[in-house]
Amino acid sequence: MKKILLTNILMLLAFCAHAQSATDRTSYIANPSFENGTNGWVCESLQSQNNNSFTKKSGSIYMEKWVPSGNYVGNGSIYQTITQLPIGIYQLTVAAQNLNQSNTSQKCSGVYIYADDQQASVYTPGDYSVTFTNITGDVEIGFVAKGATGNWIAVDNFRLSQIGEVEREQVLEEVNRMVEEAEKIPTDIIPTNIASALQAAIAAGKLINTASADTDIQQALKDLKATIEQGEFAVNLANATPGSGTAPAVTNTNHFVATGATQALVRATMRGSNVLERGVCWSTEHNPTVLDERTTKYFDLKGYIFHIKGLQPATVYYIRPYIMNKTYTVAYGDEVKIVTHPKGTCTGSWNEGAPDAAANQRCREAIQQTIDYFNEWTGIQGFHLSGNYGADTPTADCSYGGWMRIGPNAGNQAIGTVLHETGHGVGVGTHDRWNDCEDTRESQGKYGKWLGREANDVLHFLENYYGDEVFFTGDAVHGWGTSSNTSITNATISYDWLVNGADKDKHAELQYIGGMCILHGLFIDGLPPTASNWYTTDQNGIAGYTYNFDDAKKYYLMNKDKDHGLGEGLLYQRASTDIAWKPLLTGEVISDDAAWYLEFDPQSCLYSFKNASTGKYLTHPSSGNLQVKVLKTNPTINEKFQLMPDRTDVTITINGKKNKTHGYWFTWDDGDFKSMSAAAYSNRRGYGSISQEAFDFSNDATTQQWIILSEDELAAYQQNAIETSISAVNTTNDTIVGIYTIDGILLNAFQKGLNIVKYNNGQVKKIFVE
Repeated sequence: MKKILLTNILMLLAFCAHAQSATDRTSYIANPSFENGTNGWVCESLQSQNNNSFTKKSGSIYMEKWVPSGNYVGNGSIYQTITQLPIGIYQLTVAAQNLNQSNTSQKCSGVYIYADDQQASVYTPGDYSVTFTNITGDVEIGFVAKGATGNWIAVDNFRLSQIGEVEREQVLEEVNRMVEEAEKIPTDIIPTNIASALQAAIAAGKLINTASADTDIQQALKDLKATIEQGEFAVNLANATPGSGTAPAVTNTNHFVATGATQALVRATMRGSNVLERGVCWSTEHNPTVLDERTTKYFDLKGYIFHIKGLQPATVYYIRPYIMNKTYTVAYGDEVKIVTHPKGTCTGSWNEGAPDAAANQRCREAIQQTIDYFNEWTGIQGFHLSGNYGADTPTADCSYGGWMRIGPNAGNQAIGTVLHETGHGVGVGTHDRWNDCEDTRESQGKYGKWLGREANDVLHFLENYYGDEVFFTGDAVHGWGTSSNTSITNATISYDWLVNGADKDKHAELQYIGGMCILHGLFIDGLPPTASNWYTTDQNGIAGYTYNFDDAKKYYLMNKDKDHGLGEGLLYQRASTDIAWKPLLTGEVISDDAAWYLEFDPQSCLYSFKNASTGKYLTHPSSGNLQVKVLKTNPTINEKFQLMPDRTDVTITINGKKNKTHGYWFTWDDGDFKSMSAAAYSNRRGYGSISQEAFDFSNDATTQQWIILSEDELAAYQQNAIETSISAVNTTNDTIVGIYTIDGILLNAFQKGLNIVKYNNGQVKKIFVE
């Protein structure tokens, strides 16, 4: 939430204003009593409620956060920005409470209502008001809990009244005052773009006069206010001093970022004294700074999880965590490239079959909120959730494809339950791949560890624990995070992330977002959310940004199968249109025929590979072997690949250390899913061909799995290539007992290229012949 600081002059304007009888302006507030849920509001950690426990509620719905008595609710907020409000003096009145149910007379702290920088603390149930002056037309209003010491907070019924007018001459004087303030900012020490915006706002402000329309005056004031704030901030940064105490530093940047369509979660660890701000900044350009977009909002769960909002869907961003002290010294963490999802196109409906209006309202709202979460965090296209009342349904249920029943229990007519059941609607416990224990699950009695990488990576990120003790698991129906050793610090699981029961619903925004991110991970791992039915694989999970790359660097592709190039072979352009693989990691200089630049289409979430030597793109024709081709336009669907992470590791040696890595299926859909596959190396032809095969989801399909090496990794890898194993040969000779190709074919003599030589003492050597 961005707090807007108004100048002191506004209070003087209020003093000079003419009083008037109150005029109701509540119509400027979107959904002021939450009868349409949270539509029009930004809600963080509050939930809708329709009972009558909050005595000051108006209508059917109010917003609340509750924890058992003896606990504190902590943080939460709900707010919106009113626009095009006429110039005047206003009073905002809100029904609210911050209650300790064990001692209802206690004056609990940590909750307030506000309008811009004017606020009023909230205690026992009642109406609370703030008075403010508005001359820009925009005002942010809301309800905030920050370290609230009650166990139950509630809010409803926002009302807005205009109680006075501001003399036009006073408004024009304020414009002139702000122009003078803006002109004092030294533009020679601030970035050019900020200086230009400041000068434009000054020029526009100087054009304002007594004949100017109110809308032009308000726009000039808004622009002056924004550019003055940014300009003064830039000056403070330019004049930063180290300050006292521990210097600010970002000690760790987590390079795994959970992304949605317009939001992202970022973890970072920081230290420093006299901290003014800690947060994350971002831009569509490299090296973002605090003068670009930034946020300080975070979730507190085993460290900071910063919450970015306001991104554009299907867009590449660069982010950096930062910490700033009170003398404006800023320290940054690593830059991380992220790509937001395309916005989902899920829809939902409710059949209005419940016996009363309140139940229908609860179910309708829970379904709409669920759809909003799914569209933001999963990117699913074309899914429809059909909600139906089930008078005999004990809780709720949902079949694959989205047909849901919600029973009469009010506790299950809620967002947590509907989110959980919708998980079944998109494959959790309902699609064959969920229970394909041989490949996606590690059998453990009736339970099974999920072997897919992305869902486990998300869980590790959320729990801030990266050892094997923490993993995503499940039974035939449900999934959850678990720990095999809860005695380890941070290895305990914070939430039942998929809300497996109404009692597991903590009504926490992070729980819902985290569950959505885990679901998206399951789809990346291959669980199909919208296949034609529960047993087909005519949809191969969801494509996503699964391999993070640098646009300017070259990359190399190695097959993961030990008999088809693992440790030795690279994919290369063999002829004008053909590609193949052959042993290239033999100490020789590797030409750019084997190097590829990566491209990513954020809208389709598919990758393309452009040969570094010829500029031709890897392509999958309708039949036959894969090829490369010249493109006169952007890559078409035939040059795009879904990179699905595989589920088994392989060990390679880099810089003398054995490192685990893994591969990706390069898949595409041309009616049936296909995958890029490596054929055996042919000694006669001197290469192995690259074909398209029916996609094989099994872990053993290593000929369809490809390791991606960056140019930096390859440089290190060439020094420490994997030793290729050759079967023992029975012989009594004292010297060479066999010469083999890399796929184990016995040769009569050395061949040009790589030879595997076996000696009678058991040694195996690799010898390259020019």
